[in-house]
Amino acid sequence: MAAPTVAGAKPFTGAGTPGDGAVVVWNLTSADPVGDPVAGYEDYADRTVQFYGTWGGATAQLQGKLSDAAGYEPLSDPQGNAISKTANALEAVLEAVPITRAALSNVGVGASITVVLYVRKK
Repeated sequence: MAAPTVAGAKPFTGAGTPGDGAVVVWNLTSADPVGDPVAGYEDYADRTVQFYGTWGGATAQLQGKLSDAAGYEPLSDPQGNAISKTANALEAVLEAVPITRAALSNVGVGASITVVLYVRKK
């Protein structure tokens, strides 16, 4: 699995008010298409995700689940559409689940996608 990096994990002292946000970054490739999950940010309900990179026919998703026993499901944008992208995009995230990961649901050929999740307390 693609290990994420977390900048300023609880509390984040970067941009904005100290302690109000964190940034998680996954680097997904055709050879390593599933990001390791990040847990413990369910109280950071304001979420935005950005996808960018070389797509090579890949489809990237932001996924989540409520418990370790559950399977991963695509998270949704505020309009209720699954966050599933085939090109560079920036999207608000509706659900604030306790376990989140990024993954390529279609790995494509030669894909190298960076997924950046910004979480912030309201």
